[in-house]
Amino acid sequence: MLKSSFLKSRIAVPVRLLHRFLFLALLASPLMAFGQDFTMLVTEPYPSAVDAGQDSKSYINLGTVNGFTGNVSLSCTVSPLVANGPTCTPPATATPPQQVAMSITVGDLAPAGFYTLTVTATGPAPSTAKTANISLTVLSITPDYTLAVTTAIFPTSVHAGYPATATVTVSPINGYAGTVTLSCSSITPLATPAPSCSFSPAAVDTGLEPPYTAVLTITTTGPTAPPPPTTTASLGRSPGINGGVRLASSSNSLWFAFLGLGLVALALATSGPRRRRLGLLSVLFLTVASLLFVPGCENYTNTGLNGSTPKNTYVFTLTGADTQGVAPSNEATPATVSLTVN
Repeated sequence: MLKSSFLKSRIAVPVRLLHRFLFLALLASPLMAFGQDFTMLVTEPYPSAVDAGQDSKSYINLGTVNGFTGNVSLSCTVSPLVANGPTCTPPATATPPQQVAMSITVGDLAPAGFYTLTVTATGPAPSTAKTANISLTVLSITPDYTLAVTTAIFPTSVHAGYPATATVTVSPINGYAGTVTLSCSSITPLATPAPSCSFSPAAVDTGLEPPYTAVLTITTTGPTAPPPPTTTASLGRSPGINGGVRLASSSNSLWFAFLGLGLVALALATSGPRRRRLGLLSVLFLTVASLLFVPGCENYTNTGLNGSTPKNTYVFTLTGADTQGVAPSNEATPATVSLTVN
């Protein structure tokens, strides 16, 4: 009887201890879980001030408290909420401890102003949601355009009288939309006749569908033939390559002069001394008169292959202007083309 009671008491003691241990463990579990959490730190955007069309970036740093385990959901909102405003995009989830990058996108049409970006992180219970605010500035800039030669001039060298072409592109920036009239602002070196430039089309409308291109044509002046000879007879020197003097007279007037002199000579042969003196005076008079009928010296310049663009290498500076007179934003370093005339 005593032996049976002893055995029962020895078995009951471990069971009671086990029950107490399980009770304490169940009681401690909520207390331990209650202290688990995570931390969040969000860095300011870099750069913190951007132009429209320029992106930025920020970093989210997550830590643990009291052995926190689990995933954290991340989100971001921007205020004020405006059309074409900036957006922020963090990863959907992260597991502390971890650092993740958040992209900040600023479109070409983003309005200038100050924006607040609010990052929210949410973890499993019993952790608490975390929020952090950072600031972004979108700078105020004027829409504009750039001008560039996108297809090099071809050919790069020509003989006088031949053309060359290149492709010029107008590139809108910051939402620019307008009609740009193209031109060559300067041609160096100076020459006569100088090569000329033209564009087709002469104006590019960036409000239409791209591409916004025009064909630049450089035109040179070719050689011209020397002046054609006149229908009159030529006397004296023949014209040289670099110029000369042409003596021209009417053939009809010469024939009349010779006929008149012949008649006077016949009359002198059959007349007396007094008539001979009068005849000699008449001959002198007719000679002077015939010379007066002969046209004077005809001056002219004959340069052979004259009037052509001189051989040289010419540089053309390109520019543009819209209806408001706005020039390309790269006017300080303008687009140029070079052509050699040989």
